[in-house]
Amino acid sequence: MARMLIHLDANAVNARQGDDSLNELERLAALGKVDLEYSEIAYIEAGHGSPARQAKVENYTWAGLSGQSELEADWRAKIEKAIFPLGVNTDSDRNDVEVVLTAKIAGAVLVTRDGNSKTQPRGILGSREELAALGIMVLTFPEAATYAKRT
Repeated sequence: MARMLIHLDANAVNARQGDDSLNELERLAALGKVDLEYSEIAYIEAGHGSPARQAKVENYTWAGLSGQSELEADWRAKIEKAIFPLGVNTDSDRNDVEVVLTAKIAGAVLVTRDGNSKTQPRGILGSREELAALGIMVLTFPEAATYAKRT
């Protein structure tokens, strides 16, 4: 049986080991039960901010897009519509689409805390139903830890 592949969003660095759910995912990865990696854009974003973040991120691999421009363009348009129905307007929006697209192409579960909040009601988590309809599973950190332990 293939191990569960989890793509971490840039907000899932856990450099100080302060998030119990991310600690559990890292423990499961060390046991060989799941594979953790970043998308290329999340890897670049995650390494910014402090030397501790950069050092932590360097422990992971990253996945890039496949280079299949027609396939990627089709999925990119669907993902953009799911997350940003009024249109992609910023580099941050484009990066979110790229992170989700890479998870889709890789067949990975995306773990994030982006969206579904008072300050960002939509975002990736706020678009979970639309993304699930596209075959993309998006989980919060605690949900991912629970799901990974069950699979």
